[in-house]
Amino acid sequence: MQIIIKNAATTEVKITEQMLGLAQEVKYQQDGDTVAIDIDSYAPFLAGSVPVAMEMALPASTRLEVATKAGNIEITGTQSTTALRLLNVQTDTGSIRVKNISLADHMRLRTGSGNVAMDDITGSIDMQTKSGAVTVRHSRLTHDSLLLTKGGNMEMKLTVLSGKVEVRSNTGSIFFQGLLEVGGTYDFKTNTGRIDLMLSENGSYHFSTGIGKVENEFESDTAGSGPKATVNASTGHARSPLGSHLGRNGVFLHALRLY
Repeated sequence: MQIIIKNAATTEVKITEQMLGLAQEVKYQQDGDTVAIDIDSYAPFLAGSVPVAMEMALPASTRLEVATKAGNIEITGTQSTTALRLLNVQTDTGSIRVKNISLADHMRLRTGSGNVAMDDITGSIDMQTKSGAVTVRHSRLTHDSLLLTKGGNMEMKLTVLSGKVEVRSNTGSIFFQGLLEVGGTYDFKTNTGRIDLMLSENGSYHFSTGIGKVENEFESDTAGSGPKATVNASTGHARSPLGSHLGRNGVFLHALRLY
């Protein structure tokens, strides 16, 4: 299922273009500012069927809810400032991809088994997958964000964290490269895997790494002056999952020189 969103100065949802695959049936309804889309992915599969694609014009105040029992969901804004009040996406089995969306309230993503990818997202995020990798690119995650995978690696690049953000993988490694705003609290935790935090050497931090292997290029639990970002990072002692591209377990704090 692919949904392309653009903002419009209207209080009504407009389906500007729709293409229904023969293997899926889509039902949608509007109740005030809430738009609910339900995809029946168990309709009989026919040869030559195509995925469901839909283009929508929505006011920025929209609460968009998308659900399917089995299937991938992709939601893309037409530009990086495409705004929604709230986005709720759920699939029992399948991957989720969201791109170019700014949230006034928050975004909730759920999949029982599948990868999750976010690109150019701004707002508070509540993301959980029971089994799958998570990637975040060019995004700004704000207050009370939670990213959780019970089985899979977490990779965040060119991303800004602000306020209180928790990143957890039960079985998998965590890689973060980006900025941590001062005054915020950032928790990174994995039970089996390693944590790599690629941070600016000119930043201001207070680190808490618990027990276990730690390599700290900042050479202290405190770096910089003035208000600080509080960074809590901890990992278990078991061997990294087979095939993990991040290798050894432990917490690795990397000081990057930014030009």
